[in-house]
Amino acid sequence: VIFTYKVLADPNYDGMSPFRTAVNIVGMNEYYYDDPNYSENVAKIEAQAKKDGNDKEKFIQYLIDTKCEGMFEDVSEDPDGEDGPLTSWADYLKDKGFEISEADAKDEAKLLQALAECEYETNKDSYDAVSYYEEKLSKDLVADGLSDGIDVPEISGIEKIDDLTCKVTVDGVDMNAERQLGVQNIVPASYYGEGFEKGNLEGVKAKNGTPMGSGPYKFVSNKDNVVKLEANENYWGGAPKTKYLAFQVVEENQKADSVINGDVDIAEPSASTEIIEKLDGAGIHYDLFDNNGYGYVAISAKRIPDKNVREG
Repeated sequence: VIFTYKVLADPNYDGMSPFRTAVNIVGMNEYYYDDPNYSENVAKIEAQAKKDGNDKEKFIQYLIDTKCEGMFEDVSEDPDGEDGPLTSWADYLKDKGFEISEADAKDEAKLLQALAECEYETNKDSYDAVSYYEEKLSKDLVADGLSDGIDVPEISGIEKIDDLTCKVTVDGVDMNAERQLGVQNIVPASYYGEGFEKGNLEGVKAKNGTPMGSGPYKFVSNKDNVVKLEANENYWGGAPKTKYLAFQVVEENQKADSVINGDVDIAEPSASTEIIEKLDGAGIHYDLFDNNGYGYVAISAKRIPDKNVREG
């Protein structure tokens, strides 16, 4: 458990878990920044980031570095991906009151510079340069902290009590702390921890291709869009009767045909009259069930900055 927590809290962790910031564990920030007096340096970072985020040149550089937060990808792309007058970035700039030569419009660096200046002048409030520089400066601070050796090797708020118990101390009252601590997937240090040291997760990542689990099946391979599993003879509930499983990536419009043709045994195609008739005609057994879910429409505030338009 402690090993898992330390991996998720590592300064160089780049996975999806928000563990480090989700719970205010005592000593977490000291561990992350590798500095027992981190707060003073963090305050300096926040002040510098605010200064950089409000500087025109730094703001434009941020837009260039992030390609306008991913809005720009290629000189030849259609800016809005729709039929209409904006079929090129030159059209986009012209629509915003900016001109660019035909030659410069084909030069990625010059086009991106023009686009960044345009976005700064016309759509600045849709971007967050301060947060960008906070993150950038924070990474620099972490790198500096680790460059001279490890000064904070442990998270003071996470303690081993005995072989089966660890104690986590949270700073203040946090109603969600127990849930956040409990939802983390625990991995064994005996397998993933070989060569592990703070600031270096290469050994942990090296096992991503051969993951270890405690479920009824063991990972065998992942090749050509097919993941193969084998029954785990050491599974606590007993080895599954089906010894081998293979999960294959199949396009939605090919799922029914894959079952009918015998390429796969089980699939979950979206039901339609055509699909049902096809399965009935082939004598394929199926079960229908409702999808009790819901969806939403996401609108990019950067592309449609007027909230009245977004509200429809």
